[in-house]
Amino acid sequence: MSEPVGKTLTNQFLKLELAFKKYSVQQDITKLDQVNDVLIEIVEKYGKGQSEAEKKAFKRLGEAHKKAIETLEVTTQELSLKMQQLKEQKEGLNAYQLTESSHQLNR
Repeated sequence: MSEPVGKTLTNQFLKLELAFKKYSVQQDITKLDQVNDVLIEIVEKYGKGQSEAEKKAFKRLGEAHKKAIETLEVTTQELSLKMQQLKEQKEGLNAYQLTESSHQLNR
């Protein structure tokens, strides 16, 4: 990859920002992870920007990154709650079936 400087680095930040937003809405964890890896590579190699435009683009990227993480945290919490509910329903159903089996044996 050629060195992203000036408008090119700003464009890279913009592309990453848009990717974070897109994959966050889609809740595509694999793609978000890939975008995050690219972000890390770019920041390690080129920093957070030199010009005012680069710094602004990086700030917007940071906000999109933060929102993506928040979205995933909410999704994870919702999934955890659903799993707990399913577990409780299964336990209730098992208890009911056990009670029914006992009643049938006693008849």
